[in-house]
Amino acid sequence: MATKKESLSSSAARMAYILYFGQVFAIIVSVLTFVVLTRSLGPSSYGFYVFAVSFAAIVGGMQNFGVGAYLSRNLSRFSSSNNAKGISRTMSSGYALLVPAALVITLAGVGLSGLVANVLFGNVGVSSLSLILASLWIFFMMLQNSSIMALIGLSRPTSAAVITLVIDLIQLAAILAFLHLGLGVDGALLGMLLGYVIGAATAVSYALRIASGYRGFSLRMPSRSEFMHAFSFSVPLGLINLSKLATQNLSVLILGAFASATILGNYSAALKGLALTTTLFTTSSSFLVPVFSRAGHGRKSRAARNSSFNKIILYSLLFSMPLIIYIGVMASPGLGILLSSKYSYAPLYLTLIAFGTAISMIGVFLGSLITSEGATRKYLYYSLLSVSIQLASMAVLIPYLNTIGVILSVFIIGSIASNLLFIRLSMRDLKAKLSYGRMSMVLLANLILAIPIYAALLLPGHLLELVAGFTIMLLAYPAIIGIMHLVERSDLDRLAASTSGIRYAGSAVRLLRRYTLLFMGSRGGSNA
Repeated sequence: MATKKESLSSSAARMAYILYFGQVFAIIVSVLTFVVLTRSLGPSSYGFYVFAVSFAAIVGGMQNFGVGAYLSRNLSRFSSSNNAKGISRTMSSGYALLVPAALVITLAGVGLSGLVANVLFGNVGVSSLSLILASLWIFFMMLQNSSIMALIGLSRPTSAAVITLVIDLIQLAAILAFLHLGLGVDGALLGMLLGYVIGAATAVSYALRIASGYRGFSLRMPSRSEFMHAFSFSVPLGLINLSKLATQNLSVLILGAFASATILGNYSAALKGLALTTTLFTTSSSFLVPVFSRAGHGRKSRAARNSSFNKIILYSLLFSMPLIIYIGVMASPGLGILLSSKYSYAPLYLTLIAFGTAISMIGVFLGSLITSEGATRKYLYYSLLSVSIQLASMAVLIPYLNTIGVILSVFIIGSIASNLLFIRLSMRDLKAKLSYGRMSMVLLANLILAIPIYAALLLPGHLLELVAGFTIMLLAYPAIIGIMHLVERSDLDRLAASTSGIRYAGSAVRLLRRYTLLFMGSRGGSNA
């Protein structure tokens, strides 16, 4: 049993390290793409670009129709036991549901493009061609993202990270080429579309290749019961994705109706600035579904399952949250380097959005736990309650506070509501006894971390501020964790052991362990 636990922790650590490492490079490429778009298009044209992307995000808001989580959850269980029949059933049902759904949603987006561009939002000025190009993303993006999740479920995080990075590079190169040809907003959208087409073909073919390595695997038409099993699990998740994305992207469309294109561009730039970093904790929530699934699978006592769940969530929060806080504090120098002076409102928007996102992370990771336990219908119900609260808040606050009202509604009020609702769901329906007090202490520790990082803003020059702030974060955060006793020595020992075989990461974690123990006092020696 001990060996099995160690295997799970080592597997999770290795997967997290590879995905995070790949996402760091992906973020660098995304930053370059962001700079190219914002500087080449300017606030107004960039506002048109984001409007088109937001339209496609709402129409295709079910993202991968929940199939990605279905593939990741079930493939992780079946691949760990070399169950080729289970892998065949999962892959066949998943793609049988995904392909026609993606096609129908894409055609709906293309069909609605003219109505939205010329009738509903004619005052915005975006062209119907731009909306059509963005809508065509949907089919290929759904195939790509679902297949990436399948690779994660099949324990191929390196392949998933490499494919994602290569597609980002292709999109950047295509955008530069089309902008150079003078195609403007439509050229940028066309460059993204080209990347998704290549990404879908690559990810699908490689996922099928890996699955075919299991003796007895075959892709076939699923039975009605197999299809309905995939449908009943996936569709509620797809609706949850739709509700979340629709709320955030609806805020962009509402601002397009009430505010100028320049304000819309500033708000969109702030959203994109945060998205460059939240890719990391989005990656966390993705790979946590198979990790939770394995932790809760098999014959385990409820106490053992709760202990595993608590540690997974706690460490996900500890590792993911400080970077969000750093982005929020360093919004002004960060955007000052990336953007032109025309984006004067974006730093304030980004700071507020980042702190709201930090609050939401408890709910994000609880969502991964709920998904892994298969309670997708109840997850949908509570998610819709949260969305209703956000929409009601927007209706009240936007007429008075404009963009600030949107941010408060979606990122602050919505985050608090989601946390409370998902905590209720975990306690009442999943019977999970989680350390919510300890999770709240992690949030408090990160709010405290913001204070010393703010001191870096007193320095001259944006680059010096960013470097100093990051250095302060690296030095102060382990000290705060140790002083507040958010971890035990046994946890640090286990983390060091699980990463010992990973190049570079093992040495870094051992150094981090020794440094954190300096601030833990006598409790640092406890193994409790």
